[in-house]
Amino acid sequence: MRLTTSTADVEFVASASAIQELVWFRNLIKEIIRSGLPVSTLYNNNQALLSTFKDTAYKPHSKHIAIRVHQIRDFIEDGRKVTMDYCRTNNMVADGLTKPLALSKCILFVRMCGLS
Repeated sequence: MRLTTSTADVEFVASASAIQELVWFRNLIKEIIRSGLPVSTLYNNNQALLSTFKDTAYKPHSKHIAIRVHQIRDFIEDGRKVTMDYCRTNNMVADGLTKPLALSKCILFVRMCGLS
């Protein structure tokens, strides 16, 4: 169990875990189909988080998660398996599964998922 001290850390841990799972899943699929896969993109609407993964400068507030930063940064810098990109909050489909939404936003989420 990982303890986090801020919502930024929570988003970081979630993104790092998602990338690790994505790389594992890509390796599984590659073994099954025996061919290359296109690069997978993980979208995030937190620009500070994206800079943590892309910026190599030391950030003292995140030293307790520094090992994960370096591991994930290696995947992103390599660019052959995973990239991270910014997605505006209004376009973030995952919000429909993670946040309470007003009716108009809920309807938009349903449309974005292709459910209507």
